Amino acid sequence: MNRYSRGVTAVTAIAFGALVAVVLVLCGRPVATADVWFYLKMGEVYSTEGPSSRNEPMLFTNGDVDPIPHEWLTEVIFYQVQSLAGFQGLRLFHVSVAALAIGLSVWASRRRGVSWPLSLAVGALFMVLSQGRLHQARADLFSIACAIAVVALALARPAALRRSTAALALLLLLFWANAHSLILIAFALAGAAGLGFVMESALGGRTTTAGPSSSARSLRALAFFCLAGVALTGLNPRGFAQHATIFTSSSEHAIWDVPDEWFPFSPLSYADNSPMLSPLAWAAGNAVLVLLLLAAVVAARAAESRRAEDPEGAAELLDLPGLMMGIASCAAFMISFRFLWMGVFALIYAARVFSHLGARVAQPTAAALTTLALVLTPGLGRWSLLMSDVPKDARSYLSTPVNHAAFAGEGASFLSEAGVEGRLFNNYTVGAYLGYHLAPTLRTFIDGRTEHYPARVAEHYDVIERGGHSSEGVAFTRLLEDYGVDFFFGVGGPGYGYVAVPTLRHLEGLPGWLLVYRSAGFAIYARTPWPVGAASTESVARREANLGRIAAYYRERGIPFDPKLGFDPGGVVRAAPDWAVAQRLVPPGVAARVSTLGANLRDDGLVLPLFIAGDYAGAVRSARGTSDPNVAVISVEALIAMGHYDTARELLEVSRELGMSGGKVAELQALSDATKGYREVQSRTLHGANNAPSN
Repeated sequence: MNRYSRGVTAVTAIAFGALVAVVLVLCGRPVATADVWFYLKMGEVYSTEGPSSRNEPMLFTNGDVDPIPHEWLTEVIFYQVQSLAGFQGLRLFHVSVAALAIGLSVWASRRRGVSWPLSLAVGALFMVLSQGRLHQARADLFSIACAIAVVALALARPAALRRSTAALALLLLLFWANAHSLILIAFALAGAAGLGFVMESALGGRTTTAGPSSSARSLRALAFFCLAGVALTGLNPRGFAQHATIFTSSSEHAIWDVPDEWFPFSPLSYADNSPMLSPLAWAAGNAVLVLLLLAAVVAARAAESRRAEDPEGAAELLDLPGLMMGIASCAAFMISFRFLWMGVFALIYAARVFSHLGARVAQPTAAALTTLALVLTPGLGRWSLLMSDVPKDARSYLSTPVNHAAFAGEGASFLSEAGVEGRLFNNYTVGAYLGYHLAPTLRTFIDGRTEHYPARVAEHYDVIERGGHSSEGVAFTRLLEDYGVDFFFGVGGPGYGYVAVPTLRHLEGLPGWLLVYRSAGFAIYARTPWPVGAASTESVARREANLGRIAAYYRERGIPFDPKLGFDPGGVVRAAPDWAVAQRLVPPGVAARVSTLGANLRDDGLVLPLFIAGDYAGAVRSARGTSDPNVAVISVEALIAMGHYDTARELLEVSRELGMSGGKVAELQALSDATKGYREVQSRTLHGANNAPSN
């Protein structure tokens, strides 16, 4: 190995090691993957009742839809790991599986005859492609690892497949079919490889004088492997329906409405992609497309020049089965960016082509790719930190097992400790967390298991989330009545950890709903037992009991609460500042300043944090006499939130004289008119619902 080769290998190793460190540290973050919570809950069910259980422990909207055990084994594994080793053990398990997948990407490249530098380059770019999936503790971890292993073991060189290797690959398929419903990936890739072998045979590739061509033997071996694999993977609780999950879920459920999962990959414009796709992953996806095309062109030209004197070598270089799997993989992530990790198969094909062309091509390619990966490492780390909801204090990274703040955990604790019962409307992203901690006493409306409730539920969720009307003209407040919702968990604002459509203020000022808890990023409303309307006696009794439990919860802690007027954020901050800070209602400094100022509250610096906390009266008092138009804007919005529309109009006129732009004045006046109209319509709807038949 000359000095240049050693340098290339060193650069490759540095880039690979840096990316491994970044990715694994972030994979080991305090538990913040939303789906983990229903994994743990369902894992407990399947561990005690078996995978054939039809027990739905969390949702109240599932109707006649039975739980679908399409990833039951993953759920059992997660539950057992957490039971035995706690959440810290679950974090370590997550890191181990992610590390396995990364290692397999390098091993699969080496197994295809790719040089070490290029194999590590493949591993580095694979991490950039797949980091969005690797850092989530989900069943996809097993799908990624199993797919790479099965392709490397059985699909790439089926003619040379030994019995022991075939047996190992089949066992992996059996595990995969029970761990995740994406088992169809294996057979789709096998079909792509088979198409490649058919094309190779048609072109006369790998012909020998001793018998059938290598392509024909590979095709026959691949067919036997696939038949055995299909038969074996039918051994799961759902049988062969497991293989068709991607089609049944997309046709019967709402998976395509989830932008962080099923959004297509757009190579031409980053802006057309899901906001959950990092710019680096987008760039890497485009790089995969370019590399696959470049490698195919280079391989075709080189194979053509060799075909006359070495037809078998030409076919080996062209590698049509590998090319077809690369194309199929790129097609998969173009349909949905959740499959971006599958670009590894296109990378392996390209790396194999460049390796076979000799060191003069392979080494510069490895150097370029790994240098690119090294340059991308800091950016990947920054993006991952933004998307990972890790504690802001790095010292608490290892000691914090779960990032409860990412799931509005204070609200879950309040509902649990208050001991309330009934039905809860919740945001999609926190549904599993709330279900895990509150069910079966308080059941949730929706969570990440789109196949566990009818598509109609997802449609109604969208209506309620928007605060609008359904396609039939039914208002969201009427839908809440029809579903018998007892609590509304609204989220939004600067204090909420996830990107979400804000529902924080949907029920402000509406009769029949009482604010019972508030934090900076979320609010909890209880359906009151008055007016009774058409509500059942059972519902009225439950809601009365819930308000009694909530009042008792606050009374025991010395927190002011009026069961008729509801939760008063300003009164709570003044009377119990330590509790308010612990609930993330206000920052510590704000609570201290409010306590110091007392009734003479007047401080421009308090206007925004009090507004965010829902203390609208306090925000207005703090802004008294302000000459700052920016502060006046918040004060006007606070008055609108309180329903003081005339006072807001008067303040707008004063603010215009103080320098507020005419455009901003018009915008706030429009907000005032819209808020007033919205509340009037919803109030009429609610009164109408009280006189209408209830489900």
